[in-house]
Amino acid sequence: MGEEGRLDLHGTARRAGAARWLDARLFEILGGWVATVPEPEVKIALATQASHHGWHAALWGERLPTLHDVDAERWVGPASAGVEQAVEVLAGATGTIERLAGVHRALLPRLAAAHASHLETASPVSDGPTIRTLRLVLRDEADDQQAGERLLQRLLRTRADVERAVAHQASVECLLVDAGGLLG
Repeated sequence: MGEEGRLDLHGTARRAGAARWLDARLFEILGGWVATVPEPEVKIALATQASHHGWHAALWGERLPTLHDVDAERWVGPASAGVEQAVEVLAGATGTIERLAGVHRALLPRLAAAHASHLETASPVSDGPTIRTLRLVLRDEADDQQAGERLLQRLLRTRADVERAVAHQASVECLLVDAGGLLG
């Protein structure tokens, strides 16, 4: 961290690398779920959102610094073992309700908060491309979170459905809190 909470080159690289890793994993996870969810409207939403995360991973890859004798991909990875564990719990969900709750109620709101925090501290002078990436990604994340919540609301028909959603959201959320930060 530098002046006024701004990230230095290495901090920015670690954050972009963590975001690239997370978006690439979400691309894989959501894309993999498309074949196994029974609801057609959920299939369409997950396919669309998987595509968004694939594009975001590419955008974050462009934000990795190019340094002499340093492979840019060395920065790519989970922010912590706890984040990796939370993402694996998310990936292991088998019901549509649990999947939507984990992604759209636990992970995406935290990811959006992390990106918004980064945007607040980014310097318009030195972080112009990162600011543009953050704005593009935040817009998609907000749209995707809202679409996922709408789908989830349609699926929550019984008290048991609500309890399943809340339980999975809580399990993912607790792991993310314990991880100490989604992007580092």
